[in-house]
Amino acid sequence: MKINVYTIKGKSAEITADSVSELKSSIASQMGISIEEQKLLSNGKLLSDENLTSTVQLIISLEGGAKGKKKKQTT
Repeated sequence: MKINVYTIKGKSAEITADSVSELKSSIASQMGISIEEQKLLSNGKLLSDENLTSTVQLIISLEGGAKGKKKKQTT
């Protein structure tokens, strides 16, 4: 199945895949986004093999970015 993958920042790619795991591997190789960072949505729901559609939104997980940093106190 040909799947159009779109990121929030407007980047897109057409990828051929028949399962979510195959899609994630192809995204990693073609778009350079590691599998661990990918969250795939279809119609607002987390993507699974049962709801694999021709249009998918890719969310890049940004966990750990500023986590644990303390804000600078101002006086």
